[in-house]
Amino acid sequence: MPGDAPVINGNILVSKHSERDLSLYKLCIFDIKLNNEHRRIKHFWFNKWSDAGCPEKPVMFFDFVKAVQKAKTPAVNGGPIVVHCGDGAGRTGIYIAVDHLLQNIRDHDDADIYQLILDMREHRCNMVQTEAQFVFIYDCLKAFVKVGHVDDGHLYQNTKLGTEPLEHTYEALNFRRNLFK
Repeated sequence: MPGDAPVINGNILVSKHSERDLSLYKLCIFDIKLNNEHRRIKHFWFNKWSDAGCPEKPVMFFDFVKAVQKAKTPAVNGGPIVVHCGDGAGRTGIYIAVDHLLQNIRDHDDADIYQLILDMREHRCNMVQTEAQFVFIYDCLKAFVKVGHVDDGHLYQNTKLGTEPLEHTYEALNFRRNLFK
């Protein structure tokens, strides 16, 4: 928002409440008003990520995903998390996949990343655009499992995922290079 001045679009007033530059991301909090309704929106911007690329380290990225998960407000005053990047496919797909997998691993001993990407592409084409992005998702989950992560008193570990060399995992997932063309 230029100069942090409130912006009016029709009946909607948007004003910036606060902004914080953190090491991995920027957090802006906006107040949205429509007539007598008011909502506070948290906008997380992971700024260590180039278009069509991948973040430097998986641990940095899943720490970002966990920060967003922790910031969710109750459904009474909140709503869904909205995820978007420049084209709404590559980086958005990585975020959604990693977020889904980190939540899913709590109750499951395995993860089918390949099938998850195919399922996501049923709803939006080109989710996860490159082989490098696919590998990055795997690396995020592998790092999460290897390190173990404490959240709300639970330690998440998995003994099956990440025990095979990467090339064997691709074979198990029937990985095809044309998936990313």
